[in-house]
Amino acid sequence: MTTLANARYAVYWAPAQDDPLWLAGSRWLGRDAAVAGMVRSAEEQPASPAAGLTASPALYGFHATLKPPMRLRPGCTEAALLDSVAALAAGIPAFDLPRLVVAWLGACLTIRPEVPIRHAHPLWRLADACVADLDDWRLPPSDDEIARRLQAGLTAEQTDLLRRWGYPHVMSHWRFHMTLSDPMPARDSAPAQALMATARTTFDALLATPQSARDICVFRQDDTGAPFWLLQRFPLLGTEVPA
Repeated sequence: MTTLANARYAVYWAPAQDDPLWLAGSRWLGRDAAVAGMVRSAEEQPASPAAGLTASPALYGFHATLKPPMRLRPGCTEAALLDSVAALAAGIPAFDLPRLVVAWLGACLTIRPEVPIRHAHPLWRLADACVADLDDWRLPPSDDEIARRLQAGLTAEQTDLLRRWGYPHVMSHWRFHMTLSDPMPARDSAPAQALMATARTTFDALLATPQSARDICVFRQDDTGAPFWLLQRFPLLGTEVPA
């Protein structure tokens, strides 16, 4: 297994590849990230009902982030990273996700919990574990990257998270979400409202079926600007301790 020099890796939750939610999400983004290492021609792409509004989320694939994209430290290998993800997943029991709905998160349309979850929820604990337990593999961001992110107007706490974990929206600032759109200029505009209506038509019936976290996924971006694709799934195998 070769580690690519410019590759980035991320740990995501994503629906199973035969789940109607995965299929609908891939169609919405116009790309199926399970097509390993391939970018299909325009004729082969799923027909997106949100064409032209999903460039950024399509790059990353249909997912919710647990550990944000990272490059590997010198001397670290892809194989060793995957072994660590497998070990982490083996110690965590599967669990049900909270009810998910189509809703705004900031300027982006997303799928997210209908009711905000508490930090003690197993989903949030899973995200924290992915960030902290896999951090030895992460190459720290460059000074240029830190400076670029600071231009976004981070809070003092977010700045601390950026310097400690390489990303400002983790730990106390993490929010489970699956991004469905590029940032929209105004959520109350006619285009934004039309997009919301289309998304609800597409996803509401599927989200009525409860989702669960049965595994976690490693996605890989082979080079700068390339799409992320599903590299491997790791089942959550831990045993729930009785109360």
